[in-house]
Amino acid sequence: MNYSPFQFLDATSKFREKTGLETTDRKKAGHEQAIICKSCGHRITSESAKIMVNNSHVHTFMNPSGIVYTFGCFQDAPGIITAGTATSEYTWFPGHSWQILICANCREHLGWMFRNGDTFFALIVGKLTNYSS
Repeated sequence: MNYSPFQFLDATSKFREKTGLETTDRKKAGHEQAIICKSCGHRITSESAKIMVNNSHVHTFMNPSGIVYTFGCFQDAPGIITAGTATSEYTWFPGHSWQILICANCREHLGWMFRNGDTFFALIVGKLTNYSS
């Protein structure tokens, strides 16, 4: 039977997600834990880039259309690009403008960049792999 490398990687990542082995093994070995796009596997950020905003790393908010998002906050996300123009309308963080973030590889909507002099990246938890809150 022939297996593609992608089938093997998918099965391996599912096993590691279930068992938590990858996170534990990489932390013990001193390796950086990559957080990747669930749609395409592109590296988005890392566990070490997690930050607290308003005393929490994870936030849940509803947009004006009634869609609820849960996201984690990061200081850096080199695997994303911005889309559209920045706005302050309907911001979840008073005093901050926001701009849509998409995966630099597959263009999947992954979250928002917030700015008020400082910048942070709010990445949608359900659209990431190897993420633990």
